[in-house]
Amino acid sequence: MTPPYVIEPADGARQLTPGQKYVFHLVLYGRALQALEQILPTWHQALAQNIGPLRGAMKIEHIELVPPTSRGPSQPAHAWTTSEYAPQQVAIEILSPLYLKREGRPINPQNFTAADFVWATVRRVAEISELHLRRPTGANYAALKQASRQLRFSDASWNLRSFNRWSNRQKRHTPLFGVQGHALLKGDLGPFWPFLQLGEVLHIGGKTSFGLGCYRLTPVATPASETTTP
Repeated sequence: MTPPYVIEPADGARQLTPGQKYVFHLVLYGRALQALEQILPTWHQALAQNIGPLRGAMKIEHIELVPPTSRGPSQPAHAWTTSEYAPQQVAIEILSPLYLKREGRPINPQNFTAADFVWATVRRVAEISELHLRRPTGANYAALKQASRQLRFSDASWNLRSFNRWSNRQKRHTPLFGVQGHALLKGDLGPFWPFLQLGEVLHIGGKTSFGLGCYRLTPVATPASETTTP
């Protein structure tokens, strides 16, 4: 089972000088929300020593509790669970590497499809809803998977980003990689809109607890030439 949290590291330098500030986000869901009193002491202990290969240390100076609705789009709260507000196309920017597999093999920028992206959001939301929240979505997954094949990317610009993560347990650097970039997602987004919005907060793909699979959505107006019937 995936852990009930997502760590969102800050962009920028990965080597900090003494006294330098660092900000990161922690997304909690499921049972983790009932353990808030234990989370802060755990972070204090985790940051006190042995951070990275140079065995650095940090201390927490400030914590801000952010309500879930402040992370969502500027639409009514119920838009998170309905297809009513689904746009006809949406700009997607993948902000941290998205690690996905198809038939056991990692997906790369050359064979990354809209169906890969959308189906990963459906799987992620379904997993968390059923395993962590005990509230199945009730979605028809077979129909959704079939419908995802009709979606498409346009103006896509994908690249493969890779970097190394230090593992204290293994005492070595371990590689992380995935697809990053931006594109327009087009098609009938209605059935997928709640999943896509929730995926912004939950991240998708592999290694989400490390912050991978973060993306942002921006609805885009459909040009008149694509909506006008001759």
